[in-house]
Amino acid sequence: MNQKNTQKNVFIIFRSFILVLCFCWLTLAQSSQNSSSTAEDFNKLGMTDLSAGKTNQSIENFSRAIDLKSDYADAYENRCIAYRRLKDFQAALKDCNQAVALNPKSSFSLLLRGMIFFAVGDDQNAVRDFSTAIFLADDYSDAYYFRAIIYKDHKKFDLAISDLTRIIDLNFKNLSPNFKKEEIFYQRGSSNFLLEKDDLALRDVTEALKINPSLSEAITLRGNIYLLKKQYNLAIKDLTAVIKLEPNADFAYYRRGLAYGLKAQFNLALADFNRAIQINPAVKDYYEARAIIYRALGKYSLANSDERKSQILDIP
Repeated sequence: MNQKNTQKNVFIIFRSFILVLCFCWLTLAQSSQNSSSTAEDFNKLGMTDLSAGKTNQSIENFSRAIDLKSDYADAYENRCIAYRRLKDFQAALKDCNQAVALNPKSSFSLLLRGMIFFAVGDDQNAVRDFSTAIFLADDYSDAYYFRAIIYKDHKKFDLAISDLTRIIDLNFKNLSPNFKKEEIFYQRGSSNFLLEKDDLALRDVTEALKINPSLSEAITLRGNIYLLKKQYNLAIKDLTAVIKLEPNADFAYYRRGLAYGLKAQFNLALADFNRAIQINPAVKDYYEARAIIYRALGKYSLANSDERKSQILDIP
C-alpha cells in the first residue's frame, strides 16, 4: 500500500472516529438535557391524556414519570386519580399511600386517599384522612363535604350539619365544581329534617331551590315538610312539581295522595295511590293508605283486600 493510500485510509478512519465522537456527544448531551425534565414531561403528557379521557394512556405516561423519578409524589397522585376513574381501587389506594408517604402534609393526597377509602366502604379510614386534610387546611370544603356525607350515613346528623355549615360559612371556598351549592344546602336541610328540625330544614331546602328550582329531591323534601306542617296545598304543589320532573316517582304520588286524603279529597287520593301501586306494587304502605281511602268511600271489600296485601308484604 503506497503512502498516499495510507494517508487516505488514516484520514477516513480519523473522520469516522470524529463522527462517532460527535454522535456520542450529541446523544449524551440530549440525555443530560432531558434527564431532569423527562419525568415532568411524562407527567404533563399524562395530565393531558387524563383530561382528554385517555385514561389508560395517561397511566402509561404517569408510570414512565415514576420510573424516571421514583419519589415523584405528583405522578403518584395523578395515577391514583386515573386508577380511581377506572374503578381500580386497589391500584389507586397503593398509589395514594405512596403519595401520602412522600408528602404527608399534602391535604390533597389525603383527600384523594380518603375518597378511595370512601369508595370501598372503609368509612373509618376515610374520616381519618378527611379529618387530617382539614387539620392541614381548615378551609378545605371538599374534605368537609365528604366527611359530612359519611357522618350523615352513620346517623351523626349534628356532625354532618356542622361540616356542611362550615362549607357555607366559608362561602364554598375550595369546593370542587363537582359539588353544587344547592347540594350543600339540601344535604344540611335533609339532616335537619332527620333531626325533626322542620323549620331549619325548610329554610335550607328553600335556599337550595333558589339556586336550582329543578332539584327534585329538594322539592320532594319541602313537600314532605309542608305535609307534616299540615300545609296541604303547598305540599300538593311541590309534589306535583316532582311528578312533572319524574313521571314515575311512585313516592311522590303516594305523598300527594296523603295530602289529598287529609283534605278529604278522596277520589284524587285514590287516583294517586292507584298510580303509586301501578308503578311499584311492592310497597305495603301504599296498600294501607289505599285501604283507608276505600273505607272512607264505603268500599269495604276492596279495603279488606288491600289490608291483606299489606300484611303479606309485611312478612319478612
